[in-house]
Amino acid sequence: MKKILTFFMILIFISVSFYGCNQNNHFIEINGVKLYIEIALTDQERATGLMFREKIPENYGMLFIFEKEQVLNFWMKNTSIPLSIAYIRENGLIIGIYDMNPYDETPISSIYPCKFALEVNKGWFSKNNIKAGDTIKLPSIQTLLDWHKEQMK
Repeated sequence: MKKILTFFMILIFISVSFYGCNQNNHFIEINGVKLYIEIALTDQERATGLMFREKIPENYGMLFIFEKEQVLNFWMKNTSIPLSIAYIRENGLIIGIYDMNPYDETPISSIYPCKFALEVNKGWFSKNNIKAGDTIKLPSIQTLLDWHKEQMK
């Protein structure tokens, strides 16, 4: 019995480690495709992003929220997962999607002001036929803030 209990404790630990402490059931929808998200809202969360993770689930991403629209710049410092990033206007319009390679410290700019950036596994956008010009159905800012509070518990 003790071995079984130990096995389940290890399984739970691996599950939490794989999905991260902030795993939740919150999702956004893009062209009918659900994407479960983790929210990066604070300066520290945005600076860390998906650094130091070995993988993320298939339909999972990190939504970066900024106080106001601005030209955004992202890089892949300390990030081993190949990612794609979408830059998104306040109204949900995707203005650009870029692929990013692990550990590449070359900044990728949004060119135009954006309020959101969304990082997913590299190729996820093309696999789901999502491109610049598409619109993401984003919840209200208040809902996103509430989700962030939940994820921080």
